[in-house]
This record gives sequence, structure tokens and C-alpha cells, in this order.
Amino acid sequence: MGKISFLSCVFLLFFSSAADTSENELLKPVNKEKSARLIEYNSGYIEKELFFSKRHRIVVADVKLLLKGEDIIVTPFENELPILIKHERTTEDDGSIGWFGYFKFNHAIVDTSESEEIRWPAIITLLPWDVDDAGNAVESSKNGFKHARLWTFDENDNPVIDSSVAGRKGVIGPPPSTPGDIANHKLLKRMKARSFSSVSATFYSNSGQKFILRQLSFTPKYSVIYEDDAEKRSFVRTDYRPDGDYNRTDSQKQLLREYRSLAESLPKYSNKKIKGDI
Repeated sequence: MGKISFLSCVFLLFFSSAADTSENELLKPVNKEKSARLIEYNSGYIEKELFFSKRHRIVVADVKLLLKGEDIIVTPFENELPILIKHERTTEDDGSIGWFGYFKFNHAIVDTSESEEIRWPAIITLLPWDVDDAGNAVESSKNGFKHARLWTFDENDNPVIDSSVAGRKGVIGPPPSTPGDIANHKLLKRMKARSFSSVSATFYSNSGQKFILRQLSFTPKYSVIYEDDAEKRSFVRTDYRPDGDYNRTDSQKQLLREYRSLAESLPKYSNKKIKGDI
């Protein structure tokens, strides 16, 4: 039997460690049939996003894992080494949740000759959504009750409070009374609050490659992750000139024309339903 090289041992140890922490993998796969349906339903949005990609796949992020406040593993694609992200804190503000941590890099990604590891900030944004009984989704932060959630209606459509909290009537305020308020309150009562959270982030590998995770506009429970193509994105990364123009090269101007042509060719939706799932 031939000798196993030191480098082979290193890789075996690395992948063994990654396998042991697979339960901390953030990105869960979506099968081909479901991915195709999601791409079709999000047509008009996803094509513009993927203009800047080298490759992509549809995923669903493990929100429960993020809310545990633990370190996570992100594997953008099967042939990419897992990216370890250390957790520092989780915050909630204005209806969104922020997961803050850091990537651990060596000097290869950072412009320094120092050999010690570099901490690079990592931010993951979660946005909670409510889902109604028809499966339509609304951002939880935009879906607040005008009247206390404890108000409900009896069989005669009279406003009542759960008997266990009846003594708090003076605390929770008056019930909905106008037809519009009553209808809206009933709708909100039927909704499943914080049914899921959409997830968006930007990840970096140790070699400096950028991977972008974006929620799907019309099915935000799911996301697309793609490898960013810096060359294609270059037309939006140019310096602004005082005369109001941009310093774009001929190739960048061509990319801009291609992007605008793509955007103009895509279907436009004004009243398309945002769904909890399809």
C-alpha cells in the first residue's frame, strides 16, 4: 500500500471535521423540480440577479440554526470548501433580525504580509413574514394589529376577549368597530404570524471569492446563492466623475447595455402575490 502524503492527511482531517459539523450547515438543498417551479414563479426578478453570477443554485436557509446563536458552516457549492463563520451576537430591530459574526481568514484574502488569522465581519439579515390562509405572505413588520391581538369575535360577530384575560379590557384598549377595521382585524387573526423568515447575506471564501445569498422576491422563504462574477458586475463599480458621467471602459459599457436590454425584456409584475410556498 502506498504512503499517504501529509497534504492528503490534512484534507482528510478537514473533511472529517466538516462532516462532523454538518448539522451546522446553513444552506439546505432544494430538489430540481421545486427549484424549477421557484425559478419560474420568480421570473422577472431572478434573471436580473443572475446576470452577475457564474453559477447558482436554489436553497433554503436553516433559520432555526441562525436563531440558536451558534457558529455556522456555509457550503455554497459541492466543490467548494465549507466556510466557517463564528457567531458573535444576534439583534432584532425595526422588524428585522441581524446575525453578526466573522469569517476567519489568513493573509491570502487581506492585503497584509502578516501570517496570523484575520477576522472579517459577517452579517446575515433575517426578515420575518406572516402567511394568511390563502398562502400569501406579508412582511411581519408591515402587518401590525391596529387593535390588540386579544380581541376576537363570537358567533354573533360581537367583539370579545378570551375569558382568561377578560379582566384586562381596560389595558388592551377598545375593540375594532368600523367595518374596515373589523375586516382587517379578522384577516390578521387568521394569519400565521412569523411563519418563516427570509435570509440574505454575502459570504467570502478564504481565497477571496464572493458568494451572494438573496431571498427570492415572490417566494422569500427560499433563496438563491450564486458565485459573484466581478467582471460582469464591473460596470456598477466605476468611479463617478464631477461632470455626472462614469469612467466606464468599452467592455463595461457593453455589459451595461446587455443588462439594460435584459431588464427591459423581462416581464413586469405589479400585483403578483408573494407566497409562503408553492
